[in-house]
Amino acid sequence: MVLNRKAGAILICLLSLTAHAWGLSSPLLDFHSWRQTQTAAIARNYYENGYRFFSPEINWEGASAGRVATEFPIYNYMMAMLWPVGGLGDLWGRILSAVFAALAAAYLYLLAREWLDERTALVAGLISAVLPVTVYFTHTVQPEAFGFMCMMAGLYHANKSGWKNFAAASVFLALAPLVKLPYSYIWLPAGWLAFRRAGCRALSVFIFPAAAVFAWYALDAASAPVQVVPSTGSGLVALISRNAVWLSAEFYRKQFVSRFPETVTTYTGLLLFAIGVFRSFRWAGWFFSIWFACSVVYLIAGGDYTFVHEYTLLPLAAPAAVFIAIGFSTLHSGKPWMCKLALVLLIAIPVNTAVRIRHWYSLHDTFLLDAREKVAAISGKDDLFLCNTDNLPLYLYHIHRNGYTKPVRGADIRNILAGYRAKGVRFLITSKETLERDGESAAYLAANLPIAAEGRDYVIFRL
Repeated sequence: MVLNRKAGAILICLLSLTAHAWGLSSPLLDFHSWRQTQTAAIARNYYENGYRFFSPEINWEGASAGRVATEFPIYNYMMAMLWPVGGLGDLWGRILSAVFAALAAAYLYLLAREWLDERTALVAGLISAVLPVTVYFTHTVQPEAFGFMCMMAGLYHANKSGWKNFAAASVFLALAPLVKLPYSYIWLPAGWLAFRRAGCRALSVFIFPAAAVFAWYALDAASAPVQVVPSTGSGLVALISRNAVWLSAEFYRKQFVSRFPETVTTYTGLLLFAIGVFRSFRWAGWFFSIWFACSVVYLIAGGDYTFVHEYTLLPLAAPAAVFIAIGFSTLHSGKPWMCKLALVLLIAIPVNTAVRIRHWYSLHDTFLLDAREKVAAISGKDDLFLCNTDNLPLYLYHIHRNGYTKPVRGADIRNILAGYRAKGVRFLITSKETLERDGESAAYLAANLPIAAEGRDYVIFRL
């Protein structure tokens, strides 16, 4: 089957959007809810407190954190602009992510067409849309999907000539690291493409991206009083070097023996991936190998940051999908049994995806949906809450209040509560499961604090 470029891109987008329909309407209580509610909280504060782009705000630093340091908040801002439309609120984040994921897969297909035959490029685009890491982490309310799309678009336009492509490449190669600073590694394969096409003068495409990234992280975000993400050189170094994970065999086992085959290629896709790596130079020269090697270096250099956060494997999915497609085409062009094997392995990939990530869509802490109504009934919008959890933004986001998050336990519980009273906190919300794990703290709270509201799985105390 041979499709023209437009038809191929549309087919890939439709498959991607279909894959993202799963869990599209779910509240932000699924896997990585802490990161999703962090993103959504900034978006909601834009909507409620005025659309001041350069003053992103959070709600877990007391009455008001004012301006905070975070990634370039264009994704949050787009969410905020759409927030009131249709009464969908934070679900617009999932919709935006799904759209950007579809565009990323289409851009990968268009890029692959520059190097590979139509069928192989089409398979690359289709497979990239159904790999576990792309299906889930471009479904979440995080800037990953937007940054991923910008990387694909930046590479595509960096490989094309003309001033329009030059301008587009500059913008996309700036936006990718602006929304996710580690994505700046994409400048290496993009630079290879630009240099290969037009020599040293083509590297001027990086002038604007470098200036924009420096202006945001070094000059603007770093000056904010509260750091949501590390926005200084020392903060970034501390984040990635924490726990010295580079010296641990567990780091490499987890990333490359466990996560990579499970969430990037799937186990059935791993065989096609291996064949594709072996055959890629004959099919497409050095580019995809260079791109994948840069992605691996990014994953290792990220240290504890990439070790803790599974979504950091997302950038590896694009070159991996190309290798899987090359492996498929290699097998499919062989003997009849090889052709059948290639089809079975390819079809098994989305099946593996569904099996591997289905539990990520399960909801937790659903009592917060009921607690929000109780909170609205017993408190005013300016009343501060203390949340007995270590999940920083989750409770406060769902109950729609400002306040603080801290596990309330131990012998010093009396002084902890007194300290937060002094900060103006009026209520403490906790799950009953948390109280059951710490009988001493539960007994103290029950004996010393009146209950303001209670549900089956939670209690709200009045301080």
